[in-house]
Amino acid sequence: MAVAAEPKIPTRALIVSEAFGEKLSAERVATLLAAGISDRRQVDPDLAGHRSLKLHPQLEPEPCPIASSDDLAGCFARMRSARALIIAVPSLDEATMLGSTAFELGSEARQRGVPCFAVTAHNGLPPFDARILDLQAILQAASDRALRHAGRRLAEMI
Repeated sequence: MAVAAEPKIPTRALIVSEAFGEKLSAERVATLLAAGISDRRQVDPDLAGHRSLKLHPQLEPEPCPIASSDDLAGCFARMRSARALIIAVPSLDEATMLGSTAFELGSEARQRGVPCFAVTAHNGLPPFDARILDLQAILQAASDRALRHAGRRLAEMI
């Protein structure tokens, strides 16, 4: 008698990031968060660093770039197989979220039952809007050290 394979619980957290300024590129932000997550060894980070989270067909290719709707669909697929989605944006407020890829990914995560977390240097999002977006937590971090610490805190929550 064959034993049925047990369903696998996702262990990867998809990190989608935007640059936090000149010294904190999107890739650096994602790498620092991933390092913090890896420190706790509970979740494997899946980096998807981006120059920009805005949909724009003229972006130069980077790791998992969101440069077209096809790229966005690829990130949706990675997100659906993830344990959690982590969105890292320099500023979190109504003006920056509306129409952004961060908002699109967050909405897709909510619809698919994937927990979504946000890391930002500046949080201007009212609590009600955070609830509408179904963000599990919003962490503020604006330096190398703070981003790595945010990754550690995220690992404990995921």
